[in-house]
Amino acid sequence: MNCPLPYRSVGVLMIVLALAAIAIPHATQASSDATGQTGSDVFPATPAARLITLEQVAIGNGELLYRAVSGEAIDSPAKLPLRDFSSYQQPFPPPVPGVRAELAPQDMARLEYAHQLGNEKRAVYTVTSAAWAYDESLGDNIFDPPTLPSALQNANQSGVPATIIVDPAITIITNTTTSTISANVAVTLDGERSDGSRLIIDGNGTANIGFFCAAPGCVIKNLEIRNFTFSGVAINGSGSILQGCDIHDNVGPGVNFNFGGSHVIGGTEAGEANLIHDNTGSGSWGVSMILNTSNNLIIGNYIGTADGSSPGGNDRSGINVDLAPNNRVVRNIIVDSGTNYPGVNGACCDTTYGTVLAGNYIGYSPVIDDVIPNGESGVYFGRSAEDTIRDNVVGGNSDYGIRYYGRGPVFKDNFIGTNATLDKSIGDVSHGITGSGTDWVLTGNIICDEAIAISIDVDRAVITGNKLGPWDAASYASLFPNSNGLYSRGDSCMIGGPDPEDRNIISANFGVGVGINGFQSTGNVIENNYIGIGEDGIEPLPNGNWGILFNNGAIGNYVKDNTVLGNPGSNFGAILLSESFNRWPEKNKISGNFVGTAADGETVIGAGKYGIRLLRCNSTTIGGSAQDEGNVIVGYDHAGIDIFGGELNDAYGNWIGVTAPAKGIPLQPASGEQLWGIYADSIIDCLIGSRSIDSVNVIGFNDSAG
Repeated sequence: MNCPLPYRSVGVLMIVLALAAIAIPHATQASSDATGQTGSDVFPATPAARLITLEQVAIGNGELLYRAVSGEAIDSPAKLPLRDFSSYQQPFPPPVPGVRAELAPQDMARLEYAHQLGNEKRAVYTVTSAAWAYDESLGDNIFDPPTLPSALQNANQSGVPATIIVDPAITIITNTTTSTISANVAVTLDGERSDGSRLIIDGNGTANIGFFCAAPGCVIKNLEIRNFTFSGVAINGSGSILQGCDIHDNVGPGVNFNFGGSHVIGGTEAGEANLIHDNTGSGSWGVSMILNTSNNLIIGNYIGTADGSSPGGNDRSGINVDLAPNNRVVRNIIVDSGTNYPGVNGACCDTTYGTVLAGNYIGYSPVIDDVIPNGESGVYFGRSAEDTIRDNVVGGNSDYGIRYYGRGPVFKDNFIGTNATLDKSIGDVSHGITGSGTDWVLTGNIICDEAIAISIDVDRAVITGNKLGPWDAASYASLFPNSNGLYSRGDSCMIGGPDPEDRNIISANFGVGVGINGFQSTGNVIENNYIGIGEDGIEPLPNGNWGILFNNGAIGNYVKDNTVLGNPGSNFGAILLSESFNRWPEKNKISGNFVGTAADGETVIGAGKYGIRLLRCNSTTIGGSAQDEGNVIVGYDHAGIDIFGGELNDAYGNWIGVTAPAKGIPLQPASGEQLWGIYADSIIDCLIGSRSIDSVNVIGFNDSAG
């Protein structure tokens, strides 16, 4: 994969690697996961030394990513540096429990800037009248009348940064006109009243914008802004701060900013959250960032609710990002979007890149530990690239949890369909993560109670360390399974990997564990996963259908070193390669798997009706000549290996009906009713067994025949 990102590159590392040969060549990959870990792959049969160039890329959240930018992919994970985030105190709303703090160093620097901004020497205007009256004699340099619009006029006229103080006795100022006055200089306005309430700025249903920050460095705090015909707050320029405001019942966006950037909306201290809710109309996003506004931090706000307990949705998306790169949306509650408009997402990002969506609660509120659904998907990205979606709790949404279309996103450590304490299901109506594109990384996500946990059409995806469905007795008791675990329709994807931390746990789902179902999907590797078994490698948590399923003409894929259980007593089994729509899978390899056993390869649990079944396939290899390529297949009801139709399918080097001393496991019979070791029907030119003693099939303890 060649992904040069010159605007983010911080270094280049040169490595020479000797690549190991295996029997089945297919396309290589070079995707990296969010922990700086590069997925392994299957390589062409001819050994060679190749020069690899790895580009070190800062991905904007305190972590580093390495990407291969020339040569072939490396052949084993490279453990690369990971910079820890520092913890920031008194988060509001709270961070997702049990995960690393979400505030990167640049977030904390931005918040410190927000706390200091406005403390420098400024002109001071004291408002003592609640009237909406203008200064008709600006040239006399006299601040009169002492009203809010007059203060803004005089500050703009002077060109000097200003602090506006509103008499504590004033509780509401109503704009009785049809327009507003912008702050063309850096203005600080804190509307906190002596009783702790907010100063109300009311638009009377006629004025268009509640407060317009046109200059850099404005600080707006503790205002209630309502009843305007367009934005509650509009921000241009750069480096402005909006905290502690209640923005509601406007006919347009709650907060809208174009161009500029580096604004802070919200905060982590008590009282800094903005409440952005009940805004109506066709453009009524909660927070809208458009037209190249960048490097903004949206943090700790309640969007679509006034208190985290009750719905107060904005008619459009809670967060809208359009043509606006490198923005950060962190630790917000985003709920009830799309009150009056169907098909509205909680967070909607279109034609953007570098967005970080981290530690948010989307469709779910931790205040009540329950869902307040968004109108469609929790998160939507369209035509986007290199975004990071991590540590969010996503659930209860009316369609998908997360929907993404684009290149190079990272999905890391999200809770989807479950709360963060893992004791309540909050499933979305449809899939957990879905979409299409290239070069995705999905790692460390926990997904339950979805139609399909992950359903993607993505080339070169790296899918590691996820839990798709319950993974132990406690989670099985408290969380609903998914209907299906993982469906992938792309090419050259890595599902799992050689190291324990790469392993996906895909268990206890009602349907299929892993399905590869794209038209002629090729070059995919499914390695070292636990499928139908708990994370301890012992507890049986079978999926209701096949553990692994290939169909739709899959070509040149590799299933290796997995532990796969089937569903005993069902008509399904552990692994199925099947023809569909007259497209026959071919040139696939299945080797080194424990089928029907615990992860120790010795404790027999059950494979279901079949261990491995080929239904109208060609040129498939089950097992192999190397000592570690043989599959251990036990605990099946009908056949360990069942081959129906097809040609040039080979099965050798396997241990069927018995465990395998060649793998260091004592030879012993499997328990249960095993009917056939290998059953073949209507086959052509297939090789069952080998002339080499090192790669024969060892078959035993079947009730009918070997």
